[in-house]
Amino acid sequence: ILGRWYTRLGTSYAFLSIMKCFVITLATVHWLTCLWAFLAVNGRTAGASTWLSLYGQRTSEDVNEWTLFDIYNLSMYFCAATLTGVGFGDVVPDSQLEIALCTFTIFLTAFMWTGVLANIVNVVSNLDSYSTLFQKLNDDLNLLMDSRNLSSPLRLRAR
Repeated sequence: ILGRWYTRLGTSYAFLSIMKCFVITLATVHWLTCLWAFLAVNGRTAGASTWLSLYGQRTSEDVNEWTLFDIYNLSMYFCAATLTGVGFGDVVPDSQLEIALCTFTIFLTAFMWTGVLANIVNVVSNLDSYSTLFQKLNDDLNLLMDSRNLSSPLRLRAR
């Protein structure tokens, strides 16, 4: 889909790369959010203690009255905080299954966040292609002059 946009609209590869990264990140965080919300709703139905009931105890809120959107919203908040490495500590796992899912979420979002940052750095570093080419040519020139043992005055004139 994004490739068709590039062809049709003539957008830059940088924009396409950022949008692709954004869509993949949002989709992954959505699915992780759905897993966390499922654990909360399933535990609430079974009357078990979950991360949601623990959150309700800590904040003195009646989470049994919460809608599915409220649970999804808190789950999304937790996944976004985990993705960015903030991790406020107000939402914590309560069972072994939730601890395992939390560990999985941390590792998956850590790898994803490094990919996001690498993508942004790549786009920013390639914004000025002429400057990058100039720097590469200067580096190649310096290597050539080193290999030929040129004198310093001649090196200065060549640069």
